[in-house]
Amino acid sequence: MVLLLRRGRQISFFAEHSTIFKNCIDVINCINNDLRNHKIASDANCFDLLLPFLIEEIQAADAKNIAYNLRIHQEIADYYNKGGNGITEFRNLLIKKKSLIPVSFTDYQQINKECRRFVNRNLVDSYIISTKRVYYRFKLLKSLPIIQSKKIEIIKKVKIFSVFLLFDDDVYDLENDLSSGKNTILIQFLKQGFHLVDGVNQMVKLIQSGSTLFEKFTSCYRRIYTI
Repeated sequence: MVLLLRRGRQISFFAEHSTIFKNCIDVINCINNDLRNHKIASDANCFDLLLPFLIEEIQAADAKNIAYNLRIHQEIADYYNKGGNGITEFRNLLIKKKSLIPVSFTDYQQINKECRRFVNRNLVDSYIISTKRVYYRFKLLKSLPIIQSKKIEIIKKVKIFSVFLLFDDDVYDLENDLSSGKNTILIQFLKQGFHLVDGVNQMVKLIQSGSTLFEKFTSCYRRIYTI
């Protein structure tokens, strides 16, 4: 399982942090053991699964529980993006875990309608609005058993990197999106006469380097876009 593989370049983060890699596998196995009809694939680049293990203030047991719930919410969002069917089993698991219940498919469609637009000729602002698509990420982080000031700081960092990841997804899927007629924020940006390199430069500036696990992980993306 390669948890971080973009454009043929495997990042060495997990070679240095093998415990995180193992924890992610444990969570995937736990989810699949709890499911009857579905099996969750070991995604390449599943930030929701990784996120709790990148925040050092979260205890290991809590991190696994949050990763479990985040990963299920991500799966539900993926199903919603494909038409809305097939989430009942995932929803039941969330109820059993007494976790955040996902918005309805109708509400999620409305979120997508409102937040997939290039607004005010500002790429960063447009993707900030688009983070509403991963609403569950922030709501679950708000439930962290840590002091409020630290919680606010963590949510802010996660939101900024979520902006970058939404852009990264659109870059990764750009060719397919163009051929299939999709109108992503990035495509709208390019149609306005901007260049892809302009967008990359704006987004890379969002990534802050540092010594925390979260910063070490996010800096991997800076290397991808500056090679």
